[in-house]
Amino acid sequence: MRACIALLFFLSLGLFAGCDWSPPRDNPNDPGSSNYDAPPVIEELRIETHCRMLMVDYCSLEIIAGVRDPEGISTSDSAWVYLQGNCLGEMGYDAIQDHFILSLDENSERLPDRLGSYLGKDFVVRFKDDRGHLIADSARIAIIIRDYPQPVSPAKENRPDTVTTRRPCFQWLPYISDLDFLFSVNCYLDPFNYLLWDSCGISNDCTIVCMGPDDSLANSVDSQVMYSWTVSVEDSAGNTATSRPYQFVVAAP
Repeated sequence: MRACIALLFFLSLGLFAGCDWSPPRDNPNDPGSSNYDAPPVIEELRIETHCRMLMVDYCSLEIIAGVRDPEGISTSDSAWVYLQGNCLGEMGYDAIQDHFILSLDENSERLPDRLGSYLGKDFVVRFKDDRGHLIADSARIAIIIRDYPQPVSPAKENRPDTVTTRRPCFQWLPYISDLDFLFSVNCYLDPFNYLLWDSCGISNDCTIVCMGPDDSLANSVDSQVMYSWTVSVEDSAGNTATSRPYQFVVAAP
């Protein structure tokens, strides 16, 4: 009897020794596989608010999500934004910036109230890749800047101002804030709002910037050609507040 048991034991040992019990390592869902495709990750999620003064002031927000997908972002991947269970829309993918983005205006169908009404509320981003992985993350509005910088020159109430140079200087009042911010100035060809010139990253203690010798308003001196300009403040998180646009014309000196 003992001999039979010993024989069975050695036969079993030989059988087991002859088998490979290692699992296959070519499964893309197996972390040990050589071609393992890890699930996507939302590495960055932020909300930028942008306010500007026209006839009245209004604000918009941008929800920006940076997603890392080991397979790369494909046309089958999608990201959506939700607020309190309601879908606000699908995010578009910016291949240059490599992030998903959705822009929304306050007092609109999707955001019917002023942005301040949404402080403390979670904007949820849900991402799904082409393999069916689902991930989600949320962000909140951190700040809304509704204190607008005030242009000084060229600026006149209810009518265009006049300058006598194709390289004008743009001046504004000092801006006092607890925020860490910088200024930017944009000059446009009206009425189409075509950007002609800009200057960004201006120190927060500066109140004037001029076009340099390599810059010039492209059109000839013509009182019928209308320009406009704005000055903006931008904090370190990308939130902005932009002055109302002031119009001007270029006349011969």
